[in-house]
Amino acid sequence: MWIQVGLLVVTLGLYQFYWFYVTLKELHIANRNDSGSGLWVVLLFIPIANWFAGWHYCKELALFTNEKYPRLLMFLLWVFFSPVVWFMSQRELNQASTAPA
Repeated sequence: MWIQVGLLVVTLGLYQFYWFYVTLKELHIANRNDSGSGLWVVLLFIPIANWFAGWHYCKELALFTNEKYPRLLMFLLWVFFSPVVWFMSQRELNQASTAPA
């Protein structure tokens, strides 16, 4: 996680868009959702539309974790302190990738 923070600082914030794209794509695959991740990244650049992208991301995360983290709670965290959501979603994805099949 510290590498992620370092990349965020070194790239002046651009890494967050790449991270969003990659993790959302992984969530889409895990949830068997065919919607493209690229459009959601584009929405991050548009004021107010970025909230829709955040809402979608939180929905996918809630589906992935079987509502371990409720969508509304994750979205409120996304709006007010998004690094918490980054940490929680990255932790869940990392745990799923290292879990025995």
